Amino acid sequence: MSSISANELSGNYQYSWQAVPGDNPKITGTPDSNLLSTTEGYEVIDFINGFLKNNINPPVSVQTRLPTAHKIEKMIHLAKGKVADHKRSTYVTWIVNNWSNH
Repeated sequence: MSSISANELSGNYQYSWQAVPGDNPKITGTPDSNLLSTTEGYEVIDFINGFLKNNINPPVSVQTRLPTAHKIEKMIHLAKGKVADHKRSTYVTWIVNNWSNH
C-alpha cells in the first residue's frame, strides 16, 4: 500500500505547510512529538499514513485507500473537540472506537 500525499487530502480542511518555530516538518511521529497538530498538513498526512498501516485490518486495497484516508482525515477533525490531550494515541483510540459511526 502506498502512502497518501498532500495533493490526495480531501480538500475540506485548511492546513499549514510550514512548521511552527522549533518544529521540523521532516521529522514526524515519535521523534517529533506524541501530540498531533491538526492544523499542520505534514502531521495529518503522517498520522493518516500510520493509521492506514497500523489500524486498518484487513489492509486497504488500491480502490479503497483514498476513501479510507479521507474518512480518517474527517474523523481527525471530528475528534478535535473530544480529544483534550491532543495525543496521537488518544486520536487513534477515538477513531477506532467511533469508526463504524462515521
